[in-house]
Amino acid sequence: MPKAPLRKGLLLPVGEIPADSIHPDPTISISKKELKTVTSYNLLPKRENTMVVPGTPAIWKPATTPRKLNPDAGKYILDPNALVFPKCVLEPLLRAIPVTQPRMKLNDIDLISDRRNLRLLLAFASGSKKEFRIDVEVVESTVLLSTWTTSKINFISQFQGYGHEFERVSTWKPRYIQKSIIHARAVSYTLGGIKILLRFEVDACKPGKKHNSNGESPRTKAPTGIEVVKEGTLVGPPRIVEIKTGPVGKRLDSTQTLSQMWFSQTPILCTWNYQEDGTFLPAEERNMEKEGRLAKWEEDNKEKIQKLVCLMEKIFEIVRCVPHKCALVHEGDNILKVYQDANPGHKGVPEDLLAMWNIPGV
Repeated sequence: MPKAPLRKGLLLPVGEIPADSIHPDPTISISKKELKTVTSYNLLPKRENTMVVPGTPAIWKPATTPRKLNPDAGKYILDPNALVFPKCVLEPLLRAIPVTQPRMKLNDIDLISDRRNLRLLLAFASGSKKEFRIDVEVVESTVLLSTWTTSKINFISQFQGYGHEFERVSTWKPRYIQKSIIHARAVSYTLGGIKILLRFEVDACKPGKKHNSNGESPRTKAPTGIEVVKEGTLVGPPRIVEIKTGPVGKRLDSTQTLSQMWFSQTPILCTWNYQEDGTFLPAEERNMEKEGRLAKWEEDNKEKIQKLVCLMEKIFEIVRCVPHKCALVHEGDNILKVYQDANPGHKGVPEDLLAMWNIPGV
């Protein structure tokens, strides 16, 4: 099946940012300031139309002896948020915030985004030719970036590794999130003067105090039909785990992995190497934050992060002047173009959630 074109549903470009126009500002601080955990949630399968807030990540419990696994095969969900919330991929994040932060307003937030989008923009600012599209909506002065993918489902028929299977056997889920298809988490921080609310998927967490579920958790139904169940624990940052697998001899603490962990300030990296026959050696656990690896990645990529801040400021300048939804598109030509959405009447953020911005008359 052919891939959906990047410009599907878009009109002519309304602005562009050449990669060679992005320059690092040496006066910009690249350290994250005012870092705070905001919320988290689990999504249940689409047919259940339910999210659990704050929920919990799967609990890390790997085997302590070598274990043989089957390769990943079959159907896997690439983007659970888009699958359950096709009209507004960021809706579950916005629904979760009032549960854990009932007084929080979004007027002072400059950017709401998935981690993946910032990694794509960092790569573009650093000279990558990787093609991508990021959908954009602006509420008041807040810029919302939504992940765009050609498909929400991945069918694996040939060998692509053991990542999904490893997560299944090395973690366990409490009963109340047994059917969960994703645990997402959001943190806020300031980077180079830009106030960011960042969502990211969490692979697992270290065991903590057991949550007792009595099955009588408060439930509310949103105007869009999603049922929000208040249950679980907003897990502390030191327990959050990133999981990576790879063949024996492959380093799993690559700069790509460290980049991913840096944006979300995920401290723990759990790795498992496998032999040719699919036998996994005992897992290795490292605290990359305490080892100083995240700080070193930050220092090594100082100019790239400064370029990212410059790029985001240029994006804000363009998209805040576009009256409707738009999209950032890079087609491998080192030019990031801004296209207007072909459906100007389509609003992403549900009407009731606009109250989170203290908009007069809403």
